[in-house]
Amino acid sequence: MLEATNNKDRRKFVCEQPVAEYDGQVTPSESDFFVALFQNISQSGACFLSPHKPRTEKLMMFLGAERKLLVAKVVRIANKAGHPGYLYEVGCKFEKTLS
Repeated sequence: MLEATNNKDRRKFVCEQPVAEYDGQVTPSESDFFVALFQNISQSGACFLSPHKPRTEKLMMFLGAERKLLVAKVVRIANKAGHPGYLYEVGCKFEKTLS
């Protein structure tokens, strides 16, 4: 699913987490975040279902119980059916951890 990620490195990570589009400069406000349904995660990236197609190449997301803030680059977008409210599957590669 993700580029340059080995299948055995990925693990199931099914949960809702906040994601926001990011222009690379201005940190999104709390109201800019939307709920994404994550499917899997690895050291290098993640795959999630989104209610809309990302308009930016970069995303910010809070992950896990610790709510780590990460910046990720979108590497793949695909139309997705079967999950009401989630129209796209987004694969992303982590670029850096902010907190």
